[in-house]
Amino acid sequence: MNFDGFIDEIKKKDWNIYGVEVYEDLKLTHEWGDTKDTPHEIFSCTKTVLSIAVGIAYDRGLFDLDKNIFDYIPEEIYKKYDSKIIEDLRKLSIRRLLTMSVPGYPFRPEGKSYLDFCFSLPVQDPDNNSFYYCNICPYYVGLALNFAVGEDLWEFIDREIIKPLDIDVDYYYRDPDGYFFGASMMRMTLHEISKLGILLYNKGVYNGKRILSEEYVDMATSVQIENDRYGYGFYIWKYKDGFYISGKWGQHCLVLRDEKLIVTFTGYLPDEAEDVENSMIKHILEE
Repeated sequence: MNFDGFIDEIKKKDWNIYGVEVYEDLKLTHEWGDTKDTPHEIFSCTKTVLSIAVGIAYDRGLFDLDKNIFDYIPEEIYKKYDSKIIEDLRKLSIRRLLTMSVPGYPFRPEGKSYLDFCFSLPVQDPDNNSFYYCNICPYYVGLALNFAVGEDLWEFIDREIIKPLDIDVDYYYRDPDGYFFGASMMRMTLHEISKLGILLYNKGVYNGKRILSEEYVDMATSVQIENDRYGYGFYIWKYKDGFYISGKWGQHCLVLRDEKLIVTFTGYLPDEAEDVENSMIKHILEE
């Protein structure tokens, strides 16, 4: 490992990286920059938080991944929308929504009501089970989970995930209808993103307390659908024999259990995120 070489390249190329952490065998062995002081938007890393919440509900028998969202969403929420759209949505299991395998949706919900926006979107081909990344799928999952757990979803997440991991979320987003938006826009520090990686590395255990079952972690971090990278799990990306939590523009937590390694970096990198990732692979994983 050439941690100093990675940091030197960050400085030389003036990449807007906030900080870096490296854990070896769950011990923090290298850190650089602002890792604990400043929360930043974590973009789609929020989806992994949602996945963990799904897993907790799954473990408790509250959420069946092979059912569809209307097994949980009350009829009064959706009865006013086009019956053909609702009928096609009933063909989609929650498992498919977790694996981003519903092609044709726009990238994100918009407008004064995400309910109106999403439930007005035709399912272009309900039988086409291929990878297609968007924020509509996690919106549906979060909405259904809100009703499955029988309480406001954020309150559930805060109690079951945020507090046990000692994370201080200074901002999260509710959609215009008031529901927790599990696709993006949560804020936390780099060190707190690493805690999500540690939980998954440890097969659902954090600080000696089981938060998530090993069964669900194995499903969420394995290849559930193929794509043009290494595959995708339940709102978690695969990388070779490991996996990573990812948000756009440079939020990244790579977990490699066989190598006993966790690497997290965050920054604002609209154009250089792939270059930084390649540098990390070169210096941290290959040297």
